[in-house]
Amino acid sequence: MLTSNSNSTTQSSFNRPILGIIGCGNIGGRQAANFLAHGYEVYVYDINPDSMAELQPLGAHITDSCAEVALSSQVIFTSLPTPTDVVSAVMECEHNLCQGLQPGSIYVDITTNSVETVLKLHQTMEELGVEMLDAPFNDCPIGVESQRGMGLAVLAGGSKETFSRVGPLLQLMADSVLYCGEISSGTKCKLIHNAVNATAQQA
Repeated sequence: MLTSNSNSTTQSSFNRPILGIIGCGNIGGRQAANFLAHGYEVYVYDINPDSMAELQPLGAHITDSCAEVALSSQVIFTSLPTPTDVVSAVMECEHNLCQGLQPGSIYVDITTNSVETVLKLHQTMEELGVEMLDAPFNDCPIGVESQRGMGLAVLAGGSKETFSRVGPLLQLMADSVLYCGEISSGTKCKLIHNAVNATAQQA
């Protein structure tokens, strides 16, 4: 079980970690709805208020900033369009994620990111005493529905201990979860997957 942060709200009645999701678009929004359906308490933030409003009737807690998500949650996911968006949300924007993160929490980036950005984020998380995984989907275009979860496979990179702790959450997100190795390995595998797909399409 994850250890509760001093500034986090109490554990839910299911005795599960409280979750935060930054980015409530096609992927992040579906993940939030999925976690809520499985009984998790979920805090959400998106620069588009309408995206958050769609999740409120499902039980999501609406927040005003990335920092508020971090203060309220124990495991925080980012699902954003580009690496630049992730850096902004986590480190640079007003009331960014780092301003609310507490030591002992876990940060999981599921964005299709760059290796350079993932390593930069990881260094920052280490300085804050926060664990991190990079865990993009191998493929999750709009409209894709897996048999059981939110995508086809999650490709995770980070320490084995962190992967083990977050494993039950990742299992809810996809049909399979693959541990790829040290931090940034998930992103490397995702980028290789994208390159192979692009080559196959061209062929």
